[in-house]
Amino acid sequence: MIHWPISVQPGDWQPPYSEEVITTFDLKGVWTAMEECQKLGLAKSIGVSNFTCKKLEDLLSFATIPPSVNQVNP
Repeated sequence: MIHWPISVQPGDWQPPYSEEVITTFDLKGVWTAMEECQKLGLAKSIGVSNFTCKKLEDLLSFATIPPSVNQVNP
């Protein structure tokens, strides 16, 4: 599962993260690797957590295996 659809610079950061520490997140690369893990039988299913509708739309534009769940934490 991709728990948070963001990446932050190395350091001892506490949420909420400031704009200065957020970096580029390679969603396509990560999802492709997760799909490969599922195809190899290393995972029964793959999913995401805390994705907005826009992030889900981006993911679904290239995913060959859709996420089995979008877990949303309050």
